[in-house]
Formats: sequence, C-alpha cells, structure tokens
Amino acid sequence: MPAASTPASSGSTQSALAGSARLLVRLHKVFEPRSVLFGRSFITAFALGQMAVDQAKCSKCDWSTSCSECCSPCVALDSLPDSLVQQHLLPRLSSGDKKVFRMTNPRQRQLVNQSVRTVLVPASALNSCPAGTTLGEPFPAAHTLKAYDWQDASITDDALIKFLAGSEQWLGSLGEVNIKKCHHVTRKLLAFLRSACPKLRKLAPSRWADHSALRDIAAFPCLEELDLGDPDADIITIDDLGLTALTGLSHSLRRLGLSRCRWVSDAAFATLAQLHQLQVLDLSHTDVGPRGLAALAGLPNLHTINLTGCRNVTDEALAELARIPSLAHITLKGSLATNDGLQLLRALPRLTHLDLGSRWELDDTGLAAVASCPELKVLAAGSFNLVCPACNPKGLAKLEHLSFGGGFANKGLHLLFPLLKLKSLYVQGIDSVTDCVMRHISCSQKQLQHLSLRSGYSLTKDGLTQLAPLANLSVLSVGACPAISRPALEAFTAAHSRLAMLLQGACPLLSDEGEALCALAPEPALASPFLPTVRVS
Repeated sequence: MPAASTPASSGSTQSALAGSARLLVRLHKVFEPRSVLFGRSFITAFALGQMAVDQAKCSKCDWSTSCSECCSPCVALDSLPDSLVQQHLLPRLSSGDKKVFRMTNPRQRQLVNQSVRTVLVPASALNSCPAGTTLGEPFPAAHTLKAYDWQDASITDDALIKFLAGSEQWLGSLGEVNIKKCHHVTRKLLAFLRSACPKLRKLAPSRWADHSALRDIAAFPCLEELDLGDPDADIITIDDLGLTALTGLSHSLRRLGLSRCRWVSDAAFATLAQLHQLQVLDLSHTDVGPRGLAALAGLPNLHTINLTGCRNVTDEALAELARIPSLAHITLKGSLATNDGLQLLRALPRLTHLDLGSRWELDDTGLAAVASCPELKVLAAGSFNLVCPACNPKGLAKLEHLSFGGGFANKGLHLLFPLLKLKSLYVQGIDSVTDCVMRHISCSQKQLQHLSLRSGYSLTKDGLTQLAPLANLSVLSVGACPAISRPALEAFTAAHSRLAMLLQGACPLLSDEGEALCALAPEPALASPFLPTVRVS
C-alpha cells in the first residue's frame, strides 16, 4: 500500500484524481451487492471521500493510480493509499463500518487502530487478553479509556490495574477515563489512575462513588471535567456533604455533571459557588430550586446549565437564572417554568441556545419573550399556540436552528414564519409534519439549508412536492413517514441540483444511523444542537 507522499504537480494530481475516481466507482460496484454485509454508509464514505478530493479540499495527500483490476473487495481496499484512508475515509465511517474495514487485512486493521480515539475495555476482555498487553502500541492516538462490566463479568480494581500495568507510557498521555459502568471498583483504582495518568482531564467515576471517593477525585491535579451523574439510574451515594470535597478542584474544574444525584439539594450550592472556573453544569433530575440557583450568580464563567426534569425549577428559579449574565445555553425540559417566566430571560445578553423540550407549548406571551432575547440562535420547543397576528417574531433576527413537534397540536403556525436567518429546521410529530406545514415552510423559508422530518404519518407525496421552491436545501432527512416512498425521495433528489444529502430512516441530524439514498457532496451530517454529538470510537 503506497505511503503518503509530498504533493505532486498539477498535471499528475489531475491524473491521480481521475484514476482515483475510476477506483472508487469500481469499489461502489463491488460493494453494492454486498450492502447487507458492508452497509450503504460504507459506500457513501467512498463517494464522500472522492468528492472531497475532487473539490481540492485536501492538498496534503497525493495518491498513485496504480491498482489491481481485480474486483475482490480486499484487493480493492488494499489499493487505497494510506493518505486517502486516513484523511478521507476513516473520519466518515461509523463504528460498525470500521469493524468491517479492520477485518479486510492486517494493514487495514493497523490503519483503523491508528485512528482510534476511544479504547473500550469490557470485563470479558480482561480474561481473554494475553499477558503483557500494551495498549499504547496498537492504539497510539487513543485519548479515552472506557471500561465497563459486561453480562456476568465484573471489573475489579486488581484486574483492571493488572491489565493496564504494561501501558505506563500510554497512560501518561491519557486524557479521559470512564468507569461509570464498573460497579465493583474502589478507591484503589482511583489511586492508581491518579499516579498513572498525570494529564487526566476528564473522569467519569463509578456510579457508586461515595464521600471517600470524592476526596480522592479532588486530588487529581489537572481534572477539568467530572461526571458524577448517570442518565439511566438514580445516584444515591452522593449528597450535599460529599460534594464539599470538590472545593479542592476550584482551580481547574470546568464541567460538572450531577444528573440524577437525588440527594443533591440547594444546600450543596454553597460548595458549587466556590468552583470559580466552572463553565458547564448538569443538574438534570435533581432537587435544585431557586435558592440553589441564586448561589451560582457569582460564577463568572458559567455559560451552560441543564435543568431537565427539575421539578423545583419554576418562574422564581428563572428569575435567579436571569442574574447570571454569562449564561448562553439553558435547558428547561420537564421543569415547571411557564411562558410568563420566559420573559425574565430577556435579561441575559449572551443567551444563544434555549431548549424547552417537546412538551412545552409556546403561546403568544412565550414567543414574544423568546423573541426579546437578542442573541438567540437555537430554539427547541414542543408546539406553538399562536393567536395574535402581531406576534410575528421579528425579534428572532438571529435564529438559525429551530426544533418543534412531539407535543400538542400546533395552532397559528403560519404566524411564526418567516424567520429570515433560519438555516436548519427539525420538525417531528403527526400534528407537525403535515402537508399544510410544508406549505408554510416552502412559502416563507426560501433560505433553508437543512430540513429534518420525523414521524410524519399524515405527510403525503404532495406535501413533499411543496418543498420544491427551497432552492438552497442541501440536506433533507425523512424518517417514519410511511406515505413517502423511496422513489418519491429519489425523484425529489433529481429535481434539486443543490441537494447534497437525502436520507431515509434515522435522522442524520441526531445520530450516525440511517440509510443514505444520495450523497452528492462531502458535507457531513449536521449535529443536533440539542443532543450530544455521537462520537465514533
């Protein structure tokens, strides 16, 4: 397999591009009958990589046109130069596709391993790995270690320490460790990590971490991100008293996760107020209330707060949030705040992201309040109940991403548009993804670039056709819309020359799943501003 070389002259580069195009076309034909095994996204990656090179977006690699004419998938893959694989192909493969790619031959396995950023260590692997295993050699770029119990096997301190003992040099540069799903580890493992990982920046300890474990965690010298919460189960070992140990991280801690720490109340915020470097705080499904939020007013760098499922967060709590001028991202899903309380958020000069959740019904009062936030760029809500024609939110001059649907039926939705700067629109729900809504969008949002339609059981082919005037549309995702067939989507693609990606299935704006029907340009799928970006290990 040719190695990366210095850039060639213009003529030879054009020749290489032409040869590469033929190679990728042949690969497409090779993998098309095997799409069940290799996955259509695997084919898409080749097309995306070719388009990236065709448009001269990479000047670092030059690749030879010499390759075997054999149609064997393994031979064809082995003909791909390292530079193409590393810079264009691997970044666009899902984790499943990478596993397939690794099985072609040892060379491809080595290339994939060199790009791995996250090493997963299930409990079952601790007994099957040969003695003397060194993780730094096969995974030189790995930055994250994630260990977890698996089925009947459990990770213990001694087993994991023994497994990692031969990788001292690699551990010395490790930046993130996640042992959230290790239910039988103790302070002994934390002591080992503290000495073996001096550059550790991110830590997710076991969900059974107690007061003594928090004292050990506070001794990590460079810790910037700490996740003590758990999205799947309540945390019962961490309380207000235990969090006092975190004052030892006041000089470094920037992100703190306390999701579902049920014993954390307003009394703990006297401690949190001492974490002066704190920027991101996850308090979802805790008992935080107005008194606790009032203590955060002295944190000068706090810009993101998640209050999902906090039943003590009312309009009074929003008044306390309004006293934190640095806030830019606020999540209020499942809280008890109301549309009247949203008016208090206009006092936040830097607010750019507001997620109200799929059950929030924005009425005229709420929309007017949101429109009064001058820097708002991202808004998520459940539905709209608009009556007053004067509520057209001309104040939403900078809104670029809008998500709604999944809650109540929309009323007066035509009063919401137009939104002059809107680039991305995510619509879901049987009462939101309709032919009528598509007509409103096509008439008022000519500049729209990304559109996602989910759970549109009443959407018909006529509704899809009404999107024809959206000349700037580059990404369209359609999922759980039974009346929209694949031929209808392909016909829509043929009529839109600027459409870069058309997907059917899972929403590409929220995950890396889904079947790519068309991939005409190298533009990646847009990550949702309301969900964490999916990270491929």
